[in-house]
Amino acid sequence: MNKYKIIFNLIILSFILVICYAMGKWIVPFFIGIILAYCLHYPAQLLSDKLKVSSTVSASIILIILISIFTVMFVFLVPLVQNAILILLKKLVIILNTSSAESINEFVKSILLKFGINKSIDVGTGIQNYISNTIHNVPKYLYNFISTGKSIVYTIIFMCMTPIITFYLLKDWNKLSMYFIVILRRFTSNKCIDLLIRINTKLGDYIKGQLLICCILSIVYFIGLKIIGVSEYIVCSIFSGFISIAPFFGPCIGLAVTLAMGMDDFAFLYQYFLTIVLYIVVPFIDSNFITPKLIGNKLGIHPFWMLFSICASMSVLGTPGIFLSIPIAVIFTTIFKVLFNNKNIIN
Repeated sequence: MNKYKIIFNLIILSFILVICYAMGKWIVPFFIGIILAYCLHYPAQLLSDKLKVSSTVSASIILIILISIFTVMFVFLVPLVQNAILILLKKLVIILNTSSAESINEFVKSILLKFGINKSIDVGTGIQNYISNTIHNVPKYLYNFISTGKSIVYTIIFMCMTPIITFYLLKDWNKLSMYFIVILRRFTSNKCIDLLIRINTKLGDYIKGQLLICCILSIVYFIGLKIIGVSEYIVCSIFSGFISIAPFFGPCIGLAVTLAMGMDDFAFLYQYFLTIVLYIVVPFIDSNFITPKLIGNKLGIHPFWMLFSICASMSVLGTPGIFLSIPIAVIFTTIFKVLFNNKNIIN
């Protein structure tokens, strides 16, 4: 590839990045639509082949199923989470009323004494004031967010545009893929295209394996939470199974939500203990047996780089970076391996 072609490609890439940056958050529905279409094009193609229907029909079926799942989860999960948050806030108020600043200071002093430090520190007052102010301001923060007209308009447009974008991308995914490859062949070498194919293969293996793992974990959590006695075990198990997509943080989030929802259900201390044990044992079994069996070493990512990818993704993308960290790590790991194995990839 000559230097003029490289400069031309960089100019086009810079122009695209400038447009995306100028669009700001309005690029998010397109970005999410592309991710959903990429994840769902395989089941849509499989459905089209099995039922002998067109890509439009298969895309419609897949999208209806997806919207139905999100609707059911939204209708049932949001009220439950809202109720759990209110219960948690009430529990915090009770704890604050029963635990004085002096008792907190005594607890801190006892910990310091174990390290040979005989000193009193007044942290109880600060902790009580901080938690009280936070609890007091939560309704105000929620009201300000909901009452902002711009946020409401963006949310409505986001919820309407994302399914539409996903449908059109999913319907014509095969055509768009071919057009994309044809365009790439004009601007880059065959080695770069081979690199993209390799990345696509690894991401496809990860997505298919991870979706199956989420279903298995949901079933395991379903059985465990049912035995423990969580009343909303169906919603908690599905949520915990699919939030496991977020590495390391997923089980912690699932445990927090389940404990919050089970506060009024748990009559015995051992139920809290069994819930915590469940959310420790299941991720351990997943990371050591289920994931290696279904995904194996196909990703080829060292745990160190996985943790680094999580931190880097969160610092750039915020909370969504948790869920995108592994795909991003797969992409960069594949690129680096190819570059080290073939230094002339751009030639």
